[in-house]
Amino acid sequence: VKVEGLARVLDHVAKDRQVVVLTHDDRLPEAVRRLEMEATIIEVTRREQSVVELRTALDPVRRYIEDARAVALSKNLPPETHRVVPGFCRYALEAAAREVVTHRLAHEGKPYDEIEAAWDQATTLLMRLALAFFGDETRAGDVMTYLNRQSPAAADAVAICNRGAHKAVTREQQMTTIRDVEQLTARMREGTGDHR
Repeated sequence: VKVEGLARVLDHVAKDRQVVVLTHDDRLPEAVRRLEMEATIIEVTRREQSVVELRTALDPVRRYIEDARAVALSKNLPPETHRVVPGFCRYALEAAAREVVTHRLAHEGKPYDEIEAAWDQATTLLMRLALAFFGDETRAGDVMTYLNRQSPAAADAVAICNRGAHKAVTREQQMTTIRDVEQLTARMREGTGDHR
């Protein structure tokens, strides 16, 4: 709540001046995104030999998908490294679900602490998707049926992400999963209707 308040104050101040904030805390950029404020978020990374790299920060969904793609396309990595691709894709799904849930509940007038409590009750990928799709984490058992009706490819991708790093997938499966997760998260973020 304090971070959201700070974001609102900075947004107000930024109406007629430039505001630059340096922080290690991810909560402020998250609040800025959640509140749909206009801002440029730049990540600063210190590489080997103190080389500093600046890049415009991607939103969490996009960042996880790009990380998954980077690993899948990397050559000369040990085979077990590719087990992280489903993990990155799972994080992308969870980030998109969180965005949908937060957006919906905020527009319903729920305070941020209630939104966080609702999210924290959903402890598995399927529960979080159920909360996003149906507004009810207890409907986790309906998620795969719903996805199979909408897009069997999306259902397959979610199944692979749900298994996570427990089972290796081929490079072809990795690229297919990344593509299908990218499409599913895009549909989720577009707000393709209330699925309740």
